[in-house]
Amino acid sequence: MTESDLYQSLDRELDALINQVIEQVAPAEVGAIPTLYQYTDGRALRSILEHERIWATHSAFLNDYGEGKYIWDRMLRVADGNNDLEPMTAKVTKDLLSHLATHPAVLGKEVFVACFSEDPDSLSQWRAYANDGDGYSVGFRLAKVPEATEICPELSTDLMGPLLAPVLYDEGRQSEALSVIPRMIEASKQAVEQGLEQTQAELVCVASVLRLASLLACYFKHPGFQEEREWRLVWIPTAEFAQKCAKRLRDTQLLGFRDTKYGMAPYLDWPLRGADGEAPTSIAEIWMGPRAAPTTEHSLEMFLLSLGRPPGSVKICSSETTYR
Repeated sequence: MTESDLYQSLDRELDALINQVIEQVAPAEVGAIPTLYQYTDGRALRSILEHERIWATHSAFLNDYGEGKYIWDRMLRVADGNNDLEPMTAKVTKDLLSHLATHPAVLGKEVFVACFSEDPDSLSQWRAYANDGDGYSVGFRLAKVPEATEICPELSTDLMGPLLAPVLYDEGRQSEALSVIPRMIEASKQAVEQGLEQTQAELVCVASVLRLASLLACYFKHPGFQEEREWRLVWIPTAEFAQKCAKRLRDTQLLGFRDTKYGMAPYLDWPLRGADGEAPTSIAEIWMGPRAAPTTEHSLEMFLLSLGRPPGSVKICSSETTYR
């Protein structure tokens, strides 16, 4: 095999290992996806209903600053605790992960995330994400997982994903997903033994580990958050994505910006309806928070009617959570 053949073979093998991890964490059938709820305030609810779009926010502007660091702790613990590896593979694995952990900026920067929950009526989420209980929980029913072409056909090649999957809280399942990294390093070593130049093998291996870590960083959370029963829809654009978006006309631009308590947050604007006018994602329910005013249900019904949604097309529910 030529060096080019070896490089492409290694790249395919590492991609296959990453896809194995994706198959472990993501449901294969849409029927396995429950109704998913997004906690939000009144202004965001109006935007969702009026424009039939939701936002995937840049991962650096999520509510938990510690999320990006958690993945490195888990990766290092897996490297330290894996005693079944060949000694040199174990050393290379630990050295690589230690270097990446001390240089977190190399982790994929441009990652966009839309967050949901299986639980429509969670007190902790009402408090944290829905205007301290005076907001809403919007239930989405997915007929299919959205595709990059539904965001923007001409930019779809610049997006990895989207991938919809439940967040992993169990440390055993996290370790299982990360156990592929030593196998990636071992595959790179074998490619070098077959004649691939070592620098080339290291570059493709590091790039693949970073790609995997960028993805899993969005799905790994500390077990203390388990009650949120969170799912996430994740996109990872290429470096050229923002530049291409910036060249588009304002009225069709998909990369937007909004003010948050963490600063000006970039977001991807995802249409609920596909380009053919069909609705792959439908709004099935709207839950009113535990601090909702007595008039909220009536005004919400009127608002839905004004948007052409007949009575009963969206189920309106009241929180049963006791709020002090």
